Amino acid sequence: MPRRNLSRGGSLLLIVTTLLAGGVESAVATTGSGARFMLAAEHLEPTEADRQLDTTSIDLLFPFKSYDRPRLTLLAGLTATRASGHITQLLGELEQGTLRRETYDSPGTGIGPSFLASLDFARRRKLSLPLGVGGALILYDQDFPAGGERYNFMWRLGPSIAYRVSDSYVLGAAYRWMHVSNGKGYDRGNPSYDARGICVLLARTF
Repeated sequence: MPRRNLSRGGSLLLIVTTLLAGGVESAVATTGSGARFMLAAEHLEPTEADRQLDTTSIDLLFPFKSYDRPRLTLLAGLTATRASGHITQLLGELEQGTLRRETYDSPGTGIGPSFLASLDFARRRKLSLPLGVGGALILYDQDFPAGGERYNFMWRLGPSIAYRVSDSYVLGAAYRWMHVSNGKGYDRGNPSYDARGICVLLARTF
């Protein structure tokens, strides 16, 4: 059963992340030819009282395909992430009178492949305004969050603003919403969580 859920989540990851995803990726495509990369760093804070997890992530991405109509750029790379904090789980059975809340420390460090795309809705000279969604398959150093699995799908969504400061550099910022889940649905073995926050981005063209 878990294997089928993993396969379903992996297929969804590949489909969605080739349609839209965020950052300054579209601005990277405007900076010229040659070897290019984008580096992004973000810190996201929890949105739920029972999922008090702060998440810091770094993305290293390389654009491999771009389109003029629509203004779409596809990227692939690696995401490294570190989460710290605690979660609260509802355990036991109501009928048996054992229903209770338990709180667990839930740190986790992981890394995995990420696939991104960026749909550029507005561009004027050096300024770009992409809207994006991104996905990654992260493998952690332990079951994460507590009670979960060693793998999770990380989804991120949000608008960005990017400015080309020179022929070689693009700087940007994004506001991101994130959902982390192992794809098992509403199950106690899937302590998913949500977060939101700010991302800063740097792209360079050689």
